[in-house]
Amino acid sequence: MVFNYPETFIKYFSDLVNIIKLLIVSNKSHKIINADFSIKHFVRYLMRDKNINLFLEKRSLQRVIGDIFNILKNTKYSNLFPPQMQSGENKRTNAERVTIIGSRIKLYIINHLYGGEYFDEKKKIAMCPECKKEGLSTNTSFLRIKSKEFHHEDIKIEGYSTPQLYNLFANNKNLHQNDRGNPYFLPNIIKKMESESVILRCAVHHHLIHSSYFNDFKKFINWENIPEEFPQDIFDLPSEFIHILAMICVDNFYKTKSKNSRQKSKLKQKEIIYNIKKRYIIDRIYAGVCPTCGDFNTNEHLTAFDFNHLNELKKMTFWEREKIEEEREARVKNLYSLPCSELVEKLEDQKGGYICRNCHRVIHDDIEFVNEIFGDKNIVRMVTDDCKSIIEKYRQNLIYNKESIKNPLRTDIEIRRSLIDYLFALFEISEEKSVVTTDNLINKMSLSRSAVNNFFDIRKEFLKKYGKIIIGKGPSNPTKYYVNDKGKKLMRLMIYFRDFYNKLIPDL
Repeated sequence: MVFNYPETFIKYFSDLVNIIKLLIVSNKSHKIINADFSIKHFVRYLMRDKNINLFLEKRSLQRVIGDIFNILKNTKYSNLFPPQMQSGENKRTNAERVTIIGSRIKLYIINHLYGGEYFDEKKKIAMCPECKKEGLSTNTSFLRIKSKEFHHEDIKIEGYSTPQLYNLFANNKNLHQNDRGNPYFLPNIIKKMESESVILRCAVHHHLIHSSYFNDFKKFINWENIPEEFPQDIFDLPSEFIHILAMICVDNFYKTKSKNSRQKSKLKQKEIIYNIKKRYIIDRIYAGVCPTCGDFNTNEHLTAFDFNHLNELKKMTFWEREKIEEEREARVKNLYSLPCSELVEKLEDQKGGYICRNCHRVIHDDIEFVNEIFGDKNIVRMVTDDCKSIIEKYRQNLIYNKESIKNPLRTDIEIRRSLIDYLFALFEISEEKSVVTTDNLINKMSLSRSAVNNFFDIRKEFLKKYGKIIIGKGPSNPTKYYVNDKGKKLMRLMIYFRDFYNKLIPDL
């Protein structure tokens, strides 16, 4: 054969050498992610991607590879070899494979992405850079793999959650698309993620990236950097003015002020009020910080606080648990139409509490698989201790009703844009004249006399809080409107937020 078919001879033995090399590489990567080895997938990779077949049909090549696998497994390389797929040595359910193998792949990636950029050599764990920058204690001292997530700028491209990583490796439903047989799956997936500029963030900071409504209206929700002439606590304002200011912010922000997006504006206003109520409750019950880790606060991380129910949702797959949590979160969110005191009563009845999203992930961690995911006894102990500690602190900090919970956002009037228009008109005229008349308003707003009279007749009780109305008779004795100091201050606050959001422009 050497003399008669030299090219065939060279290819045969070259392929054989490559098979052994690739077999060792493949099994090393399988060992890293704790996955059983599939000869079927490996042969498909050899034939499809490397044009290696030893001049055999697929089934015959599978038998040969099986023999080579068993021979190598009985050599000094035996410690590199995992069990064969469906060999009986490593029986797992599909849900267990998703959890264990997906987590091992994720762990490898977060430690090696961008050459170990997120890996802290001193602590031997990968860290969210934002947590590190903020100097957070608990969230930079524990591995917390479940609270680490990959952020993708283009959300249309596939994500990299634990189940998705497993599916990229071994989606058994579609043999043609999975990468189980590729010996270089791990370095390839890292290279792919780096080419897509994927970054690592903890669940809290990842959520904040996507919380556009909070980021857009954070100044108002958190009441940040407000001039000293105005109240320094948003809850010192009359409740109706909180709603008025929310509408002004939305109506003057470039993303939401278009007349074609009124529905979107209404949803934004609801989100703003929802977050103000959420902050009010967490600030009064938990002093504004996550009660389990103490790292995150409502000023910077408000939207990443989750209401977690006492039921710990054991024995569920990732997708089942996510679905139930989303449904429960939606139900909790629906309660936010209630006044704060009633809302807290409802939340207390549901037996749960607010915690940061990172601790939420820890509570639902798959502790039963911790040994198979991490292997290292010290890490297993730290992960287990962290989980037990968070669950215990959580149980001690369930939502409860307090006498200090009031209703700072309850209002008896419907806030309409027409009310805001009248308030602006009253203020602007009063700045020029000591007395505002019906004729002044008619000319300023291009309205009829009956429209102005009807408006003030319906809202006279509200307007009396901020001024005075003296009803007149006839042109020689017109109705007069006076704005008091309290009213003028609140109207200046309206102008402040109107101008602030009007001046914001899109990033080019």
